[in-house]
Amino acid sequence: MSIKKVACPRCGQDWLRHVRLVMLSLDAIFCPECEALWQTPADVGRTTFEDYGTFMIEHGRSTPDRPSEIEIVEMFTSDGEIVSEPVRAEVEAFLALGPLPSSRDSSREQGSETEPGLMEGREE
Repeated sequence: MSIKKVACPRCGQDWLRHVRLVMLSLDAIFCPECEALWQTPADVGRTTFEDYGTFMIEHGRSTPDRPSEIEIVEMFTSDGEIVSEPVRAEVEAFLALGPLPSSRDSSREQGSETEPGLMEGREE
């Protein structure tokens, strides 16, 4: 079976993940590289993201960088299906980056001019 991972349409630098925002009891789509967040798969697009840290703070979570806040559950794929994949090391790497800024970083707001789409050559 060939599975195509979905590149982040905002930054194009990482694959999208299905995550669980544990303390909010919400599922979302997340890019570990640029911290873009989409509340549903249908929302995924270059300009429709929300900043993870800002979203969490706006929803009452003052420490969005704590390990207990986000759980990366599975890989998000091109057909909108979710594919299980061990990602504990990715969660630990994300959390090792340290505290998130309390407001949006202006360089992140501008986003990337890279065209969204699938990264080629990566199949499982």
